[in-house]
Amino acid sequence: MSEYIFNDCNEEPYTEYGIDGDSFHDLLRVCARYCPVMSVAVLPTDEEVLSVIRQFLLDEKDVPLYQQEKKMAGYLVIHGTKLYEQYYRVCPGLLNELANIASDDLFTMLHGWGYTNPEDPTFYRADGSIFFESVVHEGACYLHARKDEDVDMIIRNPGWRRQI
Repeated sequence: MSEYIFNDCNEEPYTEYGIDGDSFHDLLRVCARYCPVMSVAVLPTDEEVLSVIRQFLLDEKDVPLYQQEKKMAGYLVIHGTKLYEQYYRVCPGLLNELANIASDDLFTMLHGWGYTNPEDPTFYRADGSIFFESVVHEGACYLHARKDEDVDMIIRNPGWRRQI
């Protein structure tokens, strides 16, 4: 397994990075190639933005396999309310709606700083293991690539580095 990490900035010399535009679309395409399921963290009040992706929502009976995986971030609390995970079937329609919700920028996938979007997209392989996860409010992403998974299109973008 090859582990990669993305940080939205580097301290020395200070440089900012993003996953937006083409790099965001590349990320979605590669995740879709290897992952049939994704999750986002949401607030119960996020109904308006979630209504556009509701048609892709998985039934609760289909998510236990994915819920058992440990993510880099624990649970989030916004204004005293705990976010919860919702799981979705990955397909072209979902990816298109995610790109619209995020305005083609992964780092707008959060509920804060003026945004009311679902947070921290995570993509799961069919076996339930995590392929890609994000902690958007921290500016961090993690890619857990197996030897047979081609992630060059993702990691060629600035900000990615191999985790040792």
